[in-house]
Amino acid sequence: MIGSYVLAFQVYLALPLAASDALGAEGTAVTSGLFVVSAAVSVVGQLRLTGWAKDHWQPGEALVRGLSAMGLAFVPLALSPPGSSAAVLGSLVVAVVLLAAGSAIVYPFEMDTVVALSGNRLVATHYGLYNTVSGLGVTLGNLGTGALWDFAGRHDAGWLTWAALTATGTACAAAVAALARTGRLTVPQPEPVAAWAAARRAARPHGCGGDTRSHGPAEARGPGDNGRMTDKNAATLSRKTYEAELLRLQTELVKLQEWVRAEGARLVVVFEGRDAAGKGGAIQRVTQYLNPRVARIVALPKPTERERTQWYFQRYVEHLPAAGEIVLFDRSWYNRAGVERVMGFCTREEHQLFLRQCPIFERMLVEDGILLRKYWFSVSDAVQQERFQRRLQDPLRRWKLSPMDLESITRWEAYSRAKDEMMVHTDIAEAPWYVVESDDKRRARLNMMAHLLSSLPYHEVPPPVLELPERPPSSGYERPPRDLQTYVPDHAAHL
Repeated sequence: MIGSYVLAFQVYLALPLAASDALGAEGTAVTSGLFVVSAAVSVVGQLRLTGWAKDHWQPGEALVRGLSAMGLAFVPLALSPPGSSAAVLGSLVVAVVLLAAGSAIVYPFEMDTVVALSGNRLVATHYGLYNTVSGLGVTLGNLGTGALWDFAGRHDAGWLTWAALTATGTACAAAVAALARTGRLTVPQPEPVAAWAAARRAARPHGCGGDTRSHGPAEARGPGDNGRMTDKNAATLSRKTYEAELLRLQTELVKLQEWVRAEGARLVVVFEGRDAAGKGGAIQRVTQYLNPRVARIVALPKPTERERTQWYFQRYVEHLPAAGEIVLFDRSWYNRAGVERVMGFCTREEHQLFLRQCPIFERMLVEDGILLRKYWFSVSDAVQQERFQRRLQDPLRRWKLSPMDLESITRWEAYSRAKDEMMVHTDIAEAPWYVVESDDKRRARLNMMAHLLSSLPYHEVPPPVLELPERPPSSGYERPPRDLQTYVPDHAAHL
């Protein structure tokens, strides 16, 4: 974007110089120098953008394609007599044809890549449209500059412009290739990316990410914060049905616990989502019948001053499970992608560093054998508002509300954008996100628990055979008098 704006602005830099014949060779040299400087600035800007998004497919390919088209487009101008309208028209035709051909070849590749990365075809369409329009705008701007030089009698500027454009395009392409060779820039190939995107879409059930994410204010404020319309006509789940299925799933969770303990497995379950999305209730139902020595909940407070100076993931690492343990994170390291980003508790650089390091961190966990599951509880703004209101009026739940929760109401769309960016960077094949629609808490709990169980290769572990021994006869022990001990008053007797 920076490069496109700088290149398009060159026409305004060249206009006063090209309009005067009195400048002579010095004017041509100054104009060409300004062009080379601005082109260099555009390359630096594009490479900075590339470095910021190096975990995604945005290696400056559009700039390279545009520069190459502009360089070739100046050939008719450079070879024709000065002031030739046909040469200007020919250069314009060449530029548009080359740009259109390049876009036609690369556009399907870009679509599959951006869909695979963002999970949203609308984003890919906007990306492709911007790419094409910006490339065309830059090309026309530079052709206009060359035409002004040509008609002003600065014919040699056409050759200089062509050389500068070609050299800049070559240098940019070489820089991108060098970054790719060093491993700092990943450029996927069209067929693997398309196959991977198709596999991801086929493997995911409806409602678990994919094309259901929101990427704009209209969707962000829609019925669900993931942009998917909830079926309001669906029959309400009766309490009897809910409790029967809940008990069945909790029984399976006990079997899962025993499998984890017997196999020495390590399971991490991350619960994320907006305030009042139902994370706490789901965690409570998951752990209701589990052994707290096996399954533990981690809900960390804000970091201390000492923890602020540590590597960001450090305070979470010490809570990871050992063999035979289950850890449920009630919010996790993703605080940096959400509340810290929106509320300004971290710098932009810290946020970008997190987005680059988080996929690496999670791949390390998975490669070391940890079973990692990540759930995003999605709630609509209307339902969240209702739950906040109930908490405000319920003395038993009033503690759940904080000024930070109320602040999230006025920053709904900021949280939506932060969540979308987080998903793009951290929804990786090794540790994908699974979205739980939680406007209906009962359905959300059952869906989340059923999915967790279905995603793990557990099996029932036969319990050890236990028999109650016979009580031995008394050996003469006598209990001390009751008045020697302090008893709790019998409050229940007065009810």
